[in-house]
Amino acid sequence: QREQALTLHKALRAAQALATTAAAAEEAARANLAAAGIDADYVAVVGEEFTAAPEAGPARILIAAKVGDVRLIDNMPLVLGRAAAAEADEAAEATTAPAPAATTDQRRQPR
Repeated sequence: QREQALTLHKALRAAQALATTAAAAEEAARANLAAAGIDADYVAVVGEEFTAAPEAGPARILIAAKVGDVRLIDNMPLVLGRAAAAEADEAAEATTAPAPAATTDQRRQPR
């Protein structure tokens, strides 16, 4: 049961990593929980003040699940849209970064 309980934290971290949208974050968390055989009471992404989840920006993911006889509740901050923005930035940098200059060493090496 202890290992299953640790899955809640792993599920929250997965949601952080895949938080392109609220739905994607929730699905990532649910998939991690399901893989460990945990049926969540709820998985929800909400705004910082526990309002509706924003399209992008700061939010929180909330999880409640029963592991054995214990009901566990945890939450973690995340930034919606961040993963997609980071991927777009990386792609843009890859296409606009100058190629490294080719160098040749024309000096003779001692034999």
